[in-house]
Amino acid sequence: MAVLAALLALVLFAEQAREPMLELAGVIQRVEAAHPLTAMLLVVLFAAVSAMLAFVSTAAIAPFLATTFGTPVAGLLLWSGWLLGACWPTPSAGRWGVR
Repeated sequence: MAVLAALLALVLFAEQAREPMLELAGVIQRVEAAHPLTAMLLVVLFAAVSAMLAFVSTAAIAPFLATTFGTPVAGLLLWSGWLLGACWPTPSAGRWGVR
């Protein structure tokens, strides 16, 4: 019964999450068409945030990025953002003694 409830919740969430993802894809494509460098910078910054915060993921927009920028460029942008996010010092690092 729990598995069935989990599958139902997944289907309902996936349907609710589909529309915002499609809107985000449209925004990415419009920004990329008007300002390609700005769009690339935003992708790198979003990937950096996703590397620092567990609840943010670029997995949902990776297919749209590959369609918009092409697979090699999208991969390079995501990888650069993840690397930047991994190297960026977070405010809580000093508080917890992590250096």
